[in-house]
Amino acid sequence: MDALKDRSHRVRLSRHLNLAFLAPDLLAQITAGHQPSGFTSEWLRTHDLPTNWDAQRAFFNAL
Repeated sequence: MDALKDRSHRVRLSRHLNLAFLAPDLLAQITAGHQPSGFTSEWLRTHDLPTNWDAQRAFFNAL
């Protein structure tokens, strides 16, 4: 695997790993299909989620 492809995979994996640290109530909203309309795969691809759950909730409320 070339370096650029490896980096791309690492970035994508890193973004998805952030979901593992999502506040439980936000995860429940997403799995129930009640996420903010601005929370899309594109948004997730271009933004980092904060690790603090209160900060995550603020992000979601702003979307």
